[in-house]
Amino acid sequence: MSFEYRIHPSVGIARMGDSPDAYFVGRESPVDRFEPQPQTIPGGLAAQLPGTKPFRDKADRLAKQAARFRIFCFRYDEVGGVREKYPVETWEVTAANYDRFTFVAPSDARLPDGGGQTFTASDLRPGAPPQHLFITLADKLGEMTEHFDGVNVTVNSRLQNGFMAQGGFGTGRQITDDCDIMNQAPEIAQVLFNPSRVFVFGTRPLERCKQNNGWRTSVQGLAAYTIPRVDVQISATFQNLPGAQLAATANVCAGAIAPPCNAGNTTLGRPFQSGGPFAPFRVINIVNAGEVFVERLNQIDLRLSKIFRMSGTRTNINFDFYNVTNSNSVIGENAAYGPAWRSPTNILLPRLFKISAQFDW
Repeated sequence: MSFEYRIHPSVGIARMGDSPDAYFVGRESPVDRFEPQPQTIPGGLAAQLPGTKPFRDKADRLAKQAARFRIFCFRYDEVGGVREKYPVETWEVTAANYDRFTFVAPSDARLPDGGGQTFTASDLRPGAPPQHLFITLADKLGEMTEHFDGVNVTVNSRLQNGFMAQGGFGTGRQITDDCDIMNQAPEIAQVLFNPSRVFVFGTRPLERCKQNNGWRTSVQGLAAYTIPRVDVQISATFQNLPGAQLAATANVCAGAIAPPCNAGNTTLGRPFQSGGPFAPFRVINIVNAGEVFVERLNQIDLRLSKIFRMSGTRTNINFDFYNVTNSNSVIGENAAYGPAWRSPTNILLPRLFKISAQFDW
């Protein structure tokens, strides 16, 4: 295990000025704009303040230029791949800039235990400082763990008469815990564009800071046998796989429930701030980890091959039957909570027949 710290940019150039305490934040790349709100930076000012010349303070003195450097930490495994990513924290914004609120999930027989659970989330307070991202070690904010328990068993059998069989099962569970991090940096609860203070897309409630995805077991097998004299090979595969975990992302209003919201009446006591006027509601997952899954997938495939041998060559004419039992296992479901929640979005392909040939020499 190795660590590497990198500073970006590797070389910084700043301009000196005669102003005793005023400065502006320089660009980090040629396409960046100057710091738009320098009043949040002690002693800072924009590239040009109203009523002044560019890059000068109110006394017409030249402002100093501040160069911003960022430190990135990479943790590598034994083969050189990046093994760990670190949470991203804002420079000026802390957990004190967020208000926690609770709301009650709708009563619905489709939800675990009929719904009605209480969930907790956070919303940015009005007037919070602008966001500046900073990559740091998880230990700086708290403890973050990801633990996996699992076992795989495989059995191979080859008999003298040409029969071959292989099968096995695997089971495991994943447990993640970033409760300490979420308490210190609520913005990492964002599912998309993490981290972000704009909670427009799906958000994890605080109750999902520790996620136990439960034991998930898969069973798979295959067998093949070549019939002597006629040189016909029969083979089959079987798989029984667990379905994907499913969310229920509900539109949550801060106040009274009204379209397009299907949950609301939060304890926040004000409209949502995160997301601004374009996000009058929040999208929050209202099921806990390891509770709702898509159904298991069952599939059997069969192949019949006629083998022709001639002058040191071998030709196989294959007849493939996919999904022999014509199973209609659901592969994907609608995760947006509402009347169409859990409606199938993708199912296993129906029974399929294919002819192919393989020539070996």
